[in-house]
Formats: sequence, C-alpha cells, structure tokens
Amino acid sequence: MPPDLKACSEKSEIEITVVFDSEAVGSEWEVGWGFSCLVSVPGKQYLFDTGENPFTLAHNLNLMGIKPANLDLVFLSHEHFDHIGGLNYILKENPSVPVMIHKYFSGSFKQKWKKQGVNLIETIALARYDNFVYTTGPLGETMKEQALVLRTPQGVALMSGCAHPEITTMVAYTSKVLHLPIRIVIGGFHLMDTRAGKIKLIAHELQKQGVEQVYPCHCTGTEAVEIFREIFNEGCKPLKAGESVSF
Repeated sequence: MPPDLKACSEKSEIEITVVFDSEAVGSEWEVGWGFSCLVSVPGKQYLFDTGENPFTLAHNLNLMGIKPANLDLVFLSHEHFDHIGGLNYILKENPSVPVMIHKYFSGSFKQKWKKQGVNLIETIALARYDNFVYTTGPLGETMKEQALVLRTPQGVALMSGCAHPEITTMVAYTSKVLHLPIRIVIGGFHLMDTRAGKIKLIAHELQKQGVEQVYPCHCTGTEAVEIFREIFNEGCKPLKAGESVSF
C-alpha cells in the first residue's frame, strides 16, 4: 500500500525559500552555481540540498535569520558538487542533524561522514519521513536522484534538485506509486541545453499529468522558463535566492 499522502489541513502552511541559486532577488544575497531550499513545515525546518560552497550558503542563511543548529533534516537529492558543497558547514554547526541520502551515493561519501558520526539516512524507495515529508527514493538510470515530496493544502508537491531522470519521469513515477496527481513541481529541471521543441513537449506532458503550478530554478535554463511561462501562464513562477512560496 502507498503512504497516505492526501493533502494536509488548510491550516498547515508550508513555506519554501530558495537559499542558494545563480540568481537572487537583490544584491544583499550572494549567488553561485548550485541549489538549496529551506522547507518550513509546522514546527520543523528542513534544508533541501546545500549549494556548491559553504560561504554562500552561510551568508544567505544568516540573511534569513536561519541557524543551522535549528535544522531538523538535511535532504540531499544527488551527489553532484553543486548540491552537497555546503554540507560541511551545516554539519559543523549541527553535527546531530540527520542527513537523508539515497543508497547510490558513493562509498567514499558515506564513509567520510559516517567516520565523523553523522546520522546518514539511506533511502531505497519511496518512503515517509514524517507527516509532511516523503522521499521518492533513488530514480533514474545513470545519474540517480531522489526528489522530496510534500503534502500541502494545495495538493502533492515534488521538489527536484536537477531532475536528471527527467521531471516528467519523476512526476509519473511518484504519481503512480501514490495513486495521486502531483499538483506542484519545484526546483531544477536540467533543461539548459535542451531544444525548444522538447521543452514544449515536457511542459505539455506535465500539464497532462495534472501539474498546475511550476516553480523553475537552478539548471532549468532561461529558454525553458519562458516556455513554461507561455504554457502554464500564471501557474509558472521562477524562483531566485531570497524568494519564497507558501502553500
């Protein structure tokens, strides 16, 4: 049986703030190549990915008034440098925070952090972490990646780091396993070098799958963002470092 992932109560607001990206809302925010988001649910804060370096991550978290010591979970989508680069800073400030990875992270990565006593949670399939947060488990063939799945008052949301397995594949798999439509997708979609025709097919396929809101970031690409805007209209809102969205 799939986990119970129906939409949560209207009173249970979830806020997602982009911490690390190549673009920002103002000059006070530092930028870099990579991605990280703060996911705030009632009573808890989770960090999704950590960007490419600890300095930008630390600066922007400080700007937000977020202390790493107060984080309840670090969720890593995949092992590329621009998603794990700030992990050492987080663990220095909060050595006891659980770090969720999938089982295909390298042996050297696991060994390094286990030697330091880090609580690594390895995922192998779609699973529930708590009342709000789930993981898809590792998806894809050559580049394994897991997505964060959230219960929101507006339906099920899926957050991807880069969507290496392709965002439509990730949505299709998650929806099939949960027997629920994915209404919201957020994150990097890795379409920078993808031809316009294929991007349009992907956007239309997401619509067919039931996606209503799209929040592209990171490696989605300028052309892809414009195509998503054309197809989703007000349902598409690109997010930069310093910007938040609430559900």
